[in-house]
Amino acid sequence: MKNQHSTPLHQSLTREVLYAGAEREIFIFACFGSLMVWFAGKDLFAFLLAVTLWTVGITTGRLLAKKDACWTKIYLRHIKLQKFYPAGEKIDNPEAEIKLFKA
Repeated sequence: MKNQHSTPLHQSLTREVLYAGAEREIFIFACFGSLMVWFAGKDLFAFLLAVTLWTVGITTGRLLAKKDACWTKIYLRHIKLQKFYPAGEKIDNPEAEIKLFKA
């Protein structure tokens, strides 16, 4: 029992990488969305709208990342596989039509 070997798991290997506290997809969407609004208008109103979109997008991304750091990946997988796993009362539900998943 004295010769047991243990390997430490570092947090950098197990945690998701977040940009400004939000997921990568949400961060990029908020960044490019606000930049497009600003470059399309190029006036004070467009700048204020872009800053508002940036703030709301990053704040929402941070809140979602606090709940689950892989939220968008899980949600997109849920939408993609919704037809493959139909909801039903039992496993042998005769009314449920199971469709094969095609990638």
